[in-house]
Amino acid sequence: MHDWCISLMEVASEENVKVSSPVSGYFTVWFVFITRESSPMVTTGCLLKTNLVYFPFASVMRTWVLSAAVAWHNGRSAVTDIHFTLSVDHAAKIKVNMADYSSLNVVDGENALTIPSNKLPISISAAKWGDSFYEVLLDGQNIAYKYGYAVTPHEGSVVKVTTDFPDKDCKLTLVLPDGIKKFFTAVIVDDNLITDFSKDIVLKAGTKAKLYYNPSFWSSDPEQAVSVTVNGEKTSWFGPGYSIVMRDNTIVKVVQAIAVPTIHVKVKINKDNAATIYRSSETYYDTVTLKANDEQEVELPDDDGNKIVVKTVSDEETIKGINLNDEPVSLDGNNYAEIGDLVNGDHISIFMKNSTTGIDAVKATTAKKEVYNLLGQKVDNCRHAKGIFIMNGKKVVLK
Repeated sequence: MHDWCISLMEVASEENVKVSSPVSGYFTVWFVFITRESSPMVTTGCLLKTNLVYFPFASVMRTWVLSAAVAWHNGRSAVTDIHFTLSVDHAAKIKVNMADYSSLNVVDGENALTIPSNKLPISISAAKWGDSFYEVLLDGQNIAYKYGYAVTPHEGSVVKVTTDFPDKDCKLTLVLPDGIKKFFTAVIVDDNLITDFSKDIVLKAGTKAKLYYNPSFWSSDPEQAVSVTVNGEKTSWFGPGYSIVMRDNTIVKVVQAIAVPTIHVKVKINKDNAATIYRSSETYYDTVTLKANDEQEVELPDDDGNKIVVKTVSDEETIKGINLNDEPVSLDGNNYAEIGDLVNGDHISIFMKNSTTGIDAVKATTAKKEVYNLLGQKVDNCRHAKGIFIMNGKKVVLK
């Protein structure tokens, strides 16, 4: 009988992984899956292949393989008892499950355990959803955290779980590809917004950092999609709000980001520090800093995301009106507005109430302009129309 364990890289669903075997015969394969919801799933299967084993993965939304334990048995059972030690500083902070979902009860200190080989690997995760712990070592070697820990001990192995984070500083370094000056829009730590990425961000071990970028500016084509590595390991999923728990110095490197075509519009506001201007959506923290009465050019993606969002910094501030190319834009409220369907060269003026700049906002209004063609038919959207129209009772030519 031959036993061995293989570790697979993170693999998205609906793919096949080919693994070379050192021997020929029958293979019993145990998979441990962990979904984005961190809910373990286990499946077993027997593949009658020789030398090459193909692992087909079912279509499960955002599922990754953490590891696979493989036993060769040539027609007879390969199950043996594995004796090992698991030590933990705070057992109440973790949960340990075998491959068949059954749990292992552990206490603080050393635990002498015996597990059948067909119930490996064991999964170790935080007892409470959303919590994190420091590290897991197998025979002195660090087990990589990939939405949990999958550990395959051998006879006599020592598994050491440390839940408490050490009191140390960790550097978070953000690296961009050549030719890209800006990618990340914000890093949020304990509700604090960090937007200066010119130097390393120093955080205490155990701190959770959320990374944001604006996906509207980057291609989502499968061959051109954003690709990111964390300490050299490619992430299976990366999107706005990607979370990292700082365990040591961490390098987040953008390996690929292909920009989409863009347009440029001019934006002006009549009051400082009254409203926040977002590109595409406020959820990406992609803000534009404007000074009162200082028209600024703003770059936007040339697609459905080519809009700006205006949001007051507090309920005390009020949007009095917004003009697009000197024409008023209808507002849904006084504290929030979206100006979309923009084209290259548009001019946007934002008027805040109680401004002290003296800018004339007489045109700013929440009334919607009425537009008709020469046949007297109402035109709901004339942004891209050309010809002669009646606008608010006056004849205008749109080119």
